[in-house]
Amino acid sequence: RAITHWSSTACRRARNPRFLVADFVRGADDDETMAATLAAYSLGSKAHIVAHFEDERAAELITRQCPSVEAIGSLSVELLVRSARDPGASRVADRLLSAESEDTAFSMTVPAGIERISYLDLMLGLKRAHDMTLVGIAEDDGKTVDLNCPVDRVIKGGDVLFYIADRRVSADTVLWHTLKRELEASLPSIRDALTPSDQSDTASTDATEAEPVT
Repeated sequence: RAITHWSSTACRRARNPRFLVADFVRGADDDETMAATLAAYSLGSKAHIVAHFEDERAAELITRQCPSVEAIGSLSVELLVRSARDPGASRVADRLLSAESEDTAFSMTVPAGIERISYLDLMLGLKRAHDMTLVGIAEDDGKTVDLNCPVDRVIKGGDVLFYIADRRVSADTVLWHTLKRELEASLPSIRDALTPSDQSDTASTDATEAEPVT
């Protein structure tokens, strides 16, 4: 449940075990949001708590004190600066975060026990099988995020995938055990296309070796 207004009544509810599912915290101001977040965190709930703060320093403080809480600061200034330097950046961000448009960002946790797979193979396999665009990986329950992974990075169970798709895809619908095998059988040319420099170097070497010596 969302705690949108913090008050003494809401405080009593947050201490009640029936309200251990609080996910989103936003008070009338940052002080109320911080009080609500600390109260919800102290309950030891396994629910994912997200708190919004206008002041970035308050969000950083909560992150240090409550590591499992996802504290979000205002992004308006960053979007303003980025849009000035990269026109259209704000529209991209809005589309990725919107729940009412296609091409939206989602996350998925890789099931435990799957065969390890490289980032490149997973990216190609998911695009082919589910029309998903893999954009990043998170570890440590989402605390460490990499949005520009090397192609040989190993993906394992427990990692969190961030992807762009027209709809959310459940991890249960992904055939993890056949993903890599099917990719190896059907898409070898794509891997070759992703390493053009090696091919051009080889071709150049072959041409040089074939050139007669005068």
